[in-house]
Amino acid sequence: MLIYEILSVIENPIIPLDTQNIRVVIVDNDGIERRSNILSGLDKQASLTDTRKKLSLNDKILMSKQNSHFWNDNKYRISQDDENNYTLQDILIPKTDHYNLYVAVDPSKPNFLEISKKLQLNKGRKTRDNSDNTYVMVNKSAFTIKNPHMINVNLQSKFERVHDREMEEYIKICYELGSVRLSRKDLAPNEDYVRAIEEALDESKSNDEKKRNLDIVGEEYGFFW
Repeated sequence: MLIYEILSVIENPIIPLDTQNIRVVIVDNDGIERRSNILSGLDKQASLTDTRKKLSLNDKILMSKQNSHFWNDNKYRISQDDENNYTLQDILIPKTDHYNLYVAVDPSKPNFLEISKKLQLNKGRKTRDNSDNTYVMVNKSAFTIKNPHMINVNLQSKFERVHDREMEEYIKICYELGSVRLSRKDLAPNEDYVRAIEEALDESKSNDEKKRNLDIVGEEYGFFW
């Protein structure tokens, strides 16, 4: 074998075409690796749009619209507008016994998936029994958020003037306030919630019974009325 052929094999390892092992490498804006996970079962012929949705469902990756991008083998960020023009195979980098897939994450930008997971936004809320107008989480989910990986968190800078008693002067504090607006098209009611509402409003029941039954549903799923 000629020297250039040997070098070609070293630089471009030949791995079995049927391998399902893909190492998803999370890097920051400077290309520094932060963590990685080995996944199997990703469709190498799927578009990057579909792959993004698949990776958004993985709790260790949570690839979202605002802070995550695919990188190609030249460490060039692929625009989300172009993701339908690429398949996963196009940007996989072969290694000895697996492929590498690079995902660049900007930690300075919000990730709705992480926020939703931390705050359990898929579950409803109700007021505390002591009527102090504070809310507590209920046990059941009334709605599913559709395509949560494509939802934006809107950031707005806020400034506050605070008096420092020790220094006897005022200091200005800047912080960012995030907000999320979910419309009806972003939500899909769960079947058990729809069934519970229909049973509560059964026409055979009196209005007082319907109200009591709706209150019971609200205690389980949260109040949306």
